[in-house]
Amino acid sequence: MDSVLMPSASIWMPDAPVRTVPTPRNMLRATVRALGGDAALRICDRFLGQVQSERPTNPDLAFAMSDAGSSQTQLLRYTNTNYSQAPILQGSATAGSYFYSLHNASPGHAGTQNTNETAYTNYGRESIARSGSGYTAGGTTDPVAITNAAALTYPACGATGDTLTYFAVGSLTSGAGVVYIFALLTAQLVVSNGITPSFPLGDISDTLT
Repeated sequence: MDSVLMPSASIWMPDAPVRTVPTPRNMLRATVRALGGDAALRICDRFLGQVQSERPTNPDLAFAMSDAGSSQTQLLRYTNTNYSQAPILQGSATAGSYFYSLHNASPGHAGTQNTNETAYTNYGRESIARSGSGYTAGGTTDPVAITNAAALTYPACGATGDTLTYFAVGSLTSGAGVVYIFALLTAQLVVSNGITPSFPLGDISDTLT
């Protein structure tokens, strides 16, 4: 999924008074000058300049995940595969499955799997095993995309339908499962009597970047 960044906006109010907010640096300078005069202020400025020059300015010092790290993390998450530099991160003794829920509105960052979950007639969550048979790694170039290795097909809708807009990946087959990932469907799906929601093979794709 791609993220869309909204452009920044500036609001100009021509009649608004301008107020300078004192920074900690300026407050310190004002205090030193009041207590020790200009000579003390010059010493303070030399010290502040030295501190400023010793600050790290390399943007690469911010935390970021490498392509290889992304691939190995995805393989651990979806196929229970150990990091290649074992024993750094190991798979679970019991791999388990992820449970896919369908929603008629966003479950939200603080929601659970039954938040805005559909209740169309006959609905139930479907699962994919955390294994190489459940998920496929797309190619060998890092970072790899993980996709579903088989179609994910839900029960056919009965008498009461719904409009589906989101899906979530969580921890339980029913109830208030933990939501690990949720996403907007590329197009909403109106389900009615006889309609069978399904994700075709390879239709669910996740790349960690």
